[in-house]
Amino acid sequence: MLGPTVGRMAFNVLTSSRVTRINFQGPFKCTPVRVGPCANPPLPLDPNPAALFNAEIVNLTKNIKVIRFNVTVLRESFSKQLKVKGYHWENGKWKIHSLVNNLACNIIFKTTVSVVTGMKFDKKTCKFFKGAYVFDFDIDRIEHMWIKTQEYGRIMWRLESFSSAGLINCWEYETLVEPI
Repeated sequence: MLGPTVGRMAFNVLTSSRVTRINFQGPFKCTPVRVGPCANPPLPLDPNPAALFNAEIVNLTKNIKVIRFNVTVLRESFSKQLKVKGYHWENGKWKIHSLVNNLACNIIFKTTVSVVTGMKFDKKTCKFFKGAYVFDFDIDRIEHMWIKTQEYGRIMWRLESFSSAGLINCWEYETLVEPI
């Protein structure tokens, strides 16, 4: 475990605009700092997307921030492809560190999404059912389900969903991983 001096030093480095890369790692807190549509989404766009998306960072308490998603599925829809890309901030730019290229009809993934979000889908057709869904995504809690230590710094996740007609949606969320 990091001592208080190392923890403060790491935090001060993290908040500096001159951060190149943080190599400290250990027990962590993961806080969302930005969420929004992708700045440069891949083209072409689906002219008639089956779902609408919105997200914002919400303070549940003084110490807990979550990403609140609002998803409206206008008609039963199937994502032909779903990409999840992970980036870390290094030398003043985002550097990709992970890519999962096709989760569109991965039943384990869709079942997990369904349990976490309440979004219902047909396991035979892989289509999400029509409806409006609002759910809070506690990234710190989710991260701690999988890992106990993490490298400190800025992390960005990008989710791209495609139909056969083009991009349905593209959202990015950025987090700050700090020592606790």
